[in-house]
Amino acid sequence: MIDPGTALAIVGLGIDAVKQLHSYYVVWKGRDRDVEEIRQQLTWLMNLFQAIETTLGDDDLNTALVQMICESVENCHEIITKLKAKLLKVKGEGEPDTLLKKMDDQRRRALYPFKKGTIGGLLDLIDMCKDQMKTVIPLLNL
Repeated sequence: MIDPGTALAIVGLGIDAVKQLHSYYVVWKGRDRDVEEIRQQLTWLMNLFQAIETTLGDDDLNTALVQMICESVENCHEIITKLKAKLLKVKGEGEPDTLLKKMDDQRRRALYPFKKGTIGGLLDLIDMCKDQMKTVIPLLNL
């Protein structure tokens, strides 16, 4: 069982990854239905993580609620790690050392975020997170 401080740190990583992914997809607002769906789901996940962050930062913590949140966040830690990995792929971090690699990297970064597999993978991760948080979500009034 993790403590509230560790849970808060994990949620902070989740917020950071989701905000950055969301900011990438929001630029493409109106592109197509898949992009709109991922944007909406990322917004929902960002709101969930922010509600958890607010709850864990509250001075008057309900011990039972905190325990449930911490367990759910611990279960989502791997999912958050995968979201961070997706973000790094979307951003295409890393500097290619040749012109050919640089051109290939630009092509990949332009196409990767819009592939059905990428969007489907992100939606699956969000659904997995929702499943892990199913007991906490109603308590946070989401």
